[in-house]
Amino acid sequence: MIVRDVLTARQYEVLGLVARGGTAESIGHALNISPQTARTHMQAVVTRLKVHSRAQAAAMWAAEEAERLCTTWFAPGPRARRYHQRMRDLELVVKDQRAHIANMEEQLLGEMAPRSIGEQEAML
Repeated sequence: MIVRDVLTARQYEVLGLVARGGTAESIGHALNISPQTARTHMQAVVTRLKVHSRAQAAAMWAAEEAERLCTTWFAPGPRARRYHQRMRDLELVVKDQRAHIANMEEQLLGEMAPRSIGEQEAML
């Protein structure tokens, strides 16, 4: 279940503060609401998430936030994606060029290989 999709923006905000150790009084002060309203929001969160405690709800929030941070922190942006694609393209070009050079070296070595006396006389 995606916590952000189940809760309202305010409930998600309250849950985040609870997960960080906030009390009803500190949440009320931070969000400019009464402590009772903060408790009401938290009860709605527990009900909507179908959990048994604030701690379970906070654990769900923390897991979702950790996943979100990991995916956004390590996900490359458009410039990085273009750079990496260009590097992959260049690696393929280099690989093709190396194969072509190896082919040419084989041909040259084949032409320069020692020939029999008969072949050498025929070339003259």
